[in-house]
Amino acid sequence: MLYIYYGSDRIKALGAAEKIIAKVKADEIIFFDEATVNAEAILSLAEQQGLFGGTKLIKLDGVLENSAEKERILKNLEVLKKSPSLFIFLEDSLKADTVKEFKKFAEKIEEFKLLKKKEDFNIFALGDAFGMRDKKSFWVLFRRAIEAGKNAEEISGTLFWQIKSMLIVQAGDGGTLSPYVAGKAKRYLNNFKKDELRDFASNLLKKYHEAHRGRGDLETALERFALSL
Repeated sequence: MLYIYYGSDRIKALGAAEKIIAKVKADEIIFFDEATVNAEAILSLAEQQGLFGGTKLIKLDGVLENSAEKERILKNLEVLKKSPSLFIFLEDSLKADTVKEFKKFAEKIEEFKLLKKKEDFNIFALGDAFGMRDKKSFWVLFRRAIEAGKNAEEISGTLFWQIKSMLIVQAGDGGTLSPYVAGKAKRYLNNFKKDELRDFASNLLKKYHEAHRGRGDLETALERFALSL
């Protein structure tokens, strides 16, 4: 099966992909991006069964940005479609002819466009990017938040709220949250090891307090936090 989500609103595209990943409950997930993509390896995976006969999922993030591998991948979309494994493409943009080619073989193809007005920026998208543990989206959204006039304190508070929600669910107290927030937090927990969230929370609080004591700039500290994700 073959799915592709693309467009300037990366967080919505990623969210759509995450829903498919959660629904499929793959036994094995393999990841490629523009730096690690290898068309030969991808085609080899297309011909393999999942572990012990289960579902194998291959997530391809920005792989079509690699021009050296793009042509071979596009020539073999039918192979990916017929594969017992599930292939999910995430791309920031696609040319019309590439979209047309994908439509011949994709189970689903969907574009997500970002609203350009500053007032339409949703700061909670940063929390979602953190929960999905998507460093690229997190950093891009962080810069967009700053450009939209969001201050570092507001960004820090949003991130801490997201981490706190996930810790509450991790502790088994999700009933104190709204079903929507608890549901997302539970899904995001799959992207973190047991003790990592507490480390992230501690690190975030440390950066916040250090900045307020004049020991650094909070915006710069948050950008470093983004890169540590």
